[in-house]
Amino acid sequence: VDGFIEVGYNTVFDLTETFTFSLWYKTSNVSLNQVLISRIYGVTSGTTWEVCHRDNNTLSYFNCITNYLQSNLNFANNNTYVHSVITYDGSSLKFYKNGVLDNTITVTLDIDAYPSSLRIGGYNPLLENNYFSGDMDDIAIYNRAITQEEVTLLYEGCNLSITTQPTDLTVDFTDDATFSLVSSSSDVTYQWQTDLGTGFENITDAGQYSGATTSTLTVTNTTMDNNNQLFLCVVVSPNSCVDTSDIVTLTVVCAINII
Repeated sequence: VDGFIEVGYNTVFDLTETFTFSLWYKTSNVSLNQVLISRIYGVTSGTTWEVCHRDNNTLSYFNCITNYLQSNLNFANNNTYVHSVITYDGSSLKFYKNGVLDNTITVTLDIDAYPSSLRIGGYNPLLENNYFSGDMDDIAIYNRAITQEEVTLLYEGCNLSITTQPTDLTVDFTDDATFSLVSSSSDVTYQWQTDLGTGFENITDAGQYSGATTSTLTVTNTTMDNNNQLFLCVVVSPNSCVDTSDIVTLTVVCAINII
């Protein structure tokens, strides 16, 4: 269906000094001019600025004073999502494709702060070929230029997962108990927690506990106070993705020898 989303006027979209546009998009026609995000002026025509997919298969930034500034060629593929980022820090306009810097243009942008609406997927209802033909996701607009590290984080997302969960344990009184898990990434931090009746709190390597910040937690010399004690582990990646393990229960039994 031809159409667009109109957000309406807000001064946060003036973006006259620095900015970042980030989105995932895929299109069924890479050789068609298509507006992704725009700040219009007037009811039916013109833009203060726009981010668009050009008919030469580039990602472009345009404003009514500077005209089109674009990425390198072959930016997108038919019906395949590409992560696209444009940043401007006041002197350099940068284009990123799938987390990698694609093009840098040294330029001083003169951007009009015309009080107008933000539109996603088109800017002019009278120009049907400017409607976006495809899908967009995770659209973000910043009033600053984000860093390469932040671009990478947006592209990689949170792919962290716990591939092997810890399991419930039953041990004899005074025996040791060992809980372990496996993460999809080796470059992570671990924090085991326990609930002693007041909610989960971090464990430290002290007393009965060792391995509190590793993939394997050991509870030594268990007592009946440990019976039905709950544990979990919080796993965090370098880019701050978080996954929490299943909650597991430690059961301690007291064996009675009958002679």
